[in-house]
Amino acid sequence: MEFKYECLGVVLAGGQSQRMGQNKAMLTLSGETLIQRSINTLQQCSVDKVIVSGANNGGDADLVINAGPLGGIYSIITKYRPQSLLVLPVDVPFMDAKHLQQLRIKGALRQKVTYFNDSTLPAFIPVNAPFLQFINDHFGHGQFQANSKGPSLRQAFSRAGQQSIALTNSRLLFNTNTPQQFEQAKLMLSDKPWRGSIE
Repeated sequence: MEFKYECLGVVLAGGQSQRMGQNKAMLTLSGETLIQRSINTLQQCSVDKVIVSGANNGGDADLVINAGPLGGIYSIITKYRPQSLLVLPVDVPFMDAKHLQQLRIKGALRQKVTYFNDSTLPAFIPVNAPFLQFINDHFGHGQFQANSKGPSLRQAFSRAGQQSIALTNSRLLFNTNTPQQFEQAKLMLSDKPWRGSIE
């Protein structure tokens, strides 16, 4: 594959937000939507371009429907032909550019998929031959059915070669998938104590 970009920033925003009950990408923290927060963070990471994956949020539509985040990644690679990706899910609002840059630098040095702790996203993904073959085998020849369960990110990353780097500040990976988690995120920004439960 002839590469067109050295590194693309990708906001994963193609989910259905079923647990949230509304489009979580458009929820607002500190006067900024989650999708705009993600875009702004990636724009600070010296990537060639920032792409939104998810037609429901004005981004690129998936080439394969209902294929999860890996399907979105496959679609972006197929359309833009990047040498690598720096991927940030839209529902991780506290992740910052400094730590994403660490993923990119350490991943590029070893040419391995790189993520924090045991969380597969956010991630730096080098688009190497084993990774390309894996996603093309699963999505590129029309075998994937909309009602079938696609491969996991972890399966794909294991083919590409992967490494995890330590992140001591767990707040940076805080995920807002449910209304309760989003309420907690708002309290975390205001430094008020959270008294509810997390699903």
